[in-house]
Amino acid sequence: MDPVTKLPYSTAYAFKVIRDKYHKHLRTIRGNEEVTSYLSSLKALPTPPMSPRVTASTTGPMTSGGLLAIAPLPKGAV
Repeated sequence: MDPVTKLPYSTAYAFKVIRDKYHKHLRTIRGNEEVTSYLSSLKALPTPPMSPRVTASTTGPMTSGGLLAIAPLPKGAV
């Protein structure tokens, strides 16, 4: 589970997609110094490349309003 967004994920790539969407959302918030400071600190970090095997999509049945929707795991899948 992502400690910031409280969303569950099962792969490192899914975690990256969740955080990417979260950071894009934060960039829409204006006038909050804490958010501005956090985003500035992220710019100093290197960005790892996206996995070439999987592509992220923001359209289709798994999304809602441009935000990634997480489908629940079937019982016993963990």
